[in-house]
Amino acid sequence: MVGALLNLAAGAKHDPAADGAIATAEALLASNSLNLLTSKVHASTSLGAELVAQEVSLDGYNNQDFNNCSEVQG
Repeated sequence: MVGALLNLAAGAKHDPAADGAIATAEALLASNSLNLLTSKVHASTSLGAELVAQEVSLDGYNNQDFNNCSEVQG
């Protein structure tokens, strides 16, 4: 999810599936009082399985070609 959020911050196009996966993952984390950066959830739990399902969608989004990102090359 962090990668998708960074892509969006860099100017990548919004994608309905990715936006939905981000919203779902954020809701799952918030409803379970979890922090994205410091909390751990085992994939074998029901919550973990729900988060992994969102990751699959976001992985596809993160691996697209973002020709519209405004990245600085140096």
